Amino acid sequence: MAMPLEKSKVLLKNIPEIEVIIMYIDDNGMLRFELTPGFNQFIKPQI
Repeated sequence: MAMPLEKSKVLLKNIPEIEVIIMYIDDNGMLRFELTPGFNQFIKPQI
């Protein structure tokens, strides 16, 4: 079920600025993922 827009806006406000995952295809036709700086800190496991 789709999330109501109001609820999704609230969730976005609670999330700190998220770095972006860049997905692209390189010269060899391989799919590559690149994280912008700071992304790894955001997705660190919460213990």
